[in-house]
Amino acid sequence: YAYDLLPFSMIVVCVMIAGREAGNNGMLKMLALPVSRYALSAAKFCVLLFYLAMEMVIFLVVFVITGLIATNHTGITETLPFLYLLKCCGGLFLTMLPSVAAMWAITVLFEKPLLSVGFNLLLVIPGILVANKPLWVVYPYCYSGYLVSCALHDFTAKGVRTGFTLFPFLPCAILIFALVFAAAVARFGKKEMR
Repeated sequence: YAYDLLPFSMIVVCVMIAGREAGNNGMLKMLALPVSRYALSAAKFCVLLFYLAMEMVIFLVVFVITGLIATNHTGITETLPFLYLLKCCGGLFLTMLPSVAAMWAITVLFEKPLLSVGFNLLLVIPGILVANKPLWVVYPYCYSGYLVSCALHDFTAKGVRTGFTLFPFLPCAILIFALVFAAAVARFGKKEMR
């Protein structure tokens, strides 16, 4: 889910949002409003983040419901670790922010939806391979998968705690997020402004 399905679904949402802008000269109509194109781009990105949050909530609800059904069906009496699941979903949301910003920037930079989808897919697919390399911190498409892999490793390996460390991750993630978000905001609607 974290390596492939979540990023794939966000690529689809990015392209759908861009498609709504392109249809019926929607971008020109938006740019005619008395709002800066930078604010419009930031607002579109907030809509994208709302979709990401909605997907996290749906994932949490489905996971809890299926977990309760599975525990009741098998007769397990231990409680479902709801706070742990909530923490994991929050971590997935936060680690997806740089990736979603990169997806949005690529969608804004490439006018054709096919190019945007293709390039984003090309960047998502090697996420598992990059997560196993020391330079994973500079590749935002593997952040959420790496978080889940570390959590699974900590859960299954007794006494060995590798954990998701914040130091190399956080500065790189903030820098990547800021750069790609600034690029998306700067390029949003630029072609139509000419």
